[in-house]
Amino acid sequence: MRKSEEISAVVQRKLEWLTPQRDTAPGKANLVKLRRGAGSEPGMHPELMGLILGDIPESYLSKNGVPRCEEWCVYTALTLYALHQQGESLSMHTEEKRSVGKALALLGKTESDKNAQERVQRRFQILVRSRDMREMSYRLRGIVQLLRDESIALNYAGLAGDLYDFQREEAKARLFLRWGQDMFWDKDEDEDDH
Repeated sequence: MRKSEEISAVVQRKLEWLTPQRDTAPGKANLVKLRRGAGSEPGMHPELMGLILGDIPESYLSKNGVPRCEEWCVYTALTLYALHQQGESLSMHTEEKRSVGKALALLGKTESDKNAQERVQRRFQILVRSRDMREMSYRLRGIVQLLRDESIALNYAGLAGDLYDFQREEAKARLFLRWGQDMFWDKDEDEDDH
């Protein structure tokens, strides 16, 4: 199993634990805590560490206080999921292969004015210019807020794997190409080509 797939599986397990509780008092409290971390760096909100780091492989954890790639992926995916879930009765995590590119394509189709697709394309171009995880996390936060406004779900387990690829120079161009294809090439969501 590739590392990105392994990270996706870890996040999927955490989502399977979080999602059914979203309408309970403890579940809502967990989502509120996680939301605080959306767009920020792992470690900035120590109260999240139990929710984020509990039950993840020890190899994902940094030993020097500098977040590892894996920590960034899990942290960013879960905090953005919590932000996306705010005020929604249905789960904003989908099992469908809906990448950031596909979600943005749907966003461009749902907004009512004629300039919506152009605005979404600009957002995409800004996103793919992110230099590091701090910038990517911050820009994804804005995109997730737009998706939330239109109730467009995203596959957060897949996002976590994508964020791992983003942090690897040799995989970043392939990731952006795939997101671009998902955004600009209208295809069925259940195709299994990635």
